[in-house]
Amino acid sequence: MPDEGFGQSQFAWSIRGNPNVKKIFAQLWQTNELLVSFDAVGCFRDWHWNSAWKTISGWYHCDQNPIEKSHRCSIQGFVSLTDNNEFTGGLVVVPQSHKHFEQLQSITRIGKERANFCRVRRNHPLLKQFKPRLVKCKAGDLVVFDSRCIHCNTPALDIEEVTIFNEDKIPQLLRI
Repeated sequence: MPDEGFGQSQFAWSIRGNPNVKKIFAQLWQTNELLVSFDAVGCFRDWHWNSAWKTISGWYHCDQNPIEKSHRCSIQGFVSLTDNNEFTGGLVVVPQSHKHFEQLQSITRIGKERANFCRVRRNHPLLKQFKPRLVKCKAGDLVVFDSRCIHCNTPALDIEEVTIFNEDKIPQLLRI
């Protein structure tokens, strides 16, 4: 939800300003003087309730320009509000792709619009060389990664089998 203003809401700022989140980023950058860029909030609804909610998988990209910022390391992160696994979907990263970031220069558009966004097609050699992996995490986990890492989101990869109908097992929509 990059354009709806949710990234600047009190809710988003309360997560961003959490002392534990700040502590981790201070350790990563080795300073308490932090400047935050918070461009969006990602929300995914359980598409089993409504198939129109299913996210499009495989829009691999990097959020750093390999031409203009080829050696600069930025760190992205999110605090997961729910468990993420093969039954829910979530963040997919391409391990080791940040070490081959310069290979994305030939596919990067130069210009002001989305200058820090580099779309990576599904047939790119780096996706074949390094197997994309779903990041499994628990509610409350902070997930951080190098912005040069190729990544995307995916819907659930597997369906959780429920053999007996039980009202206690009905998935609830997240209320914030």
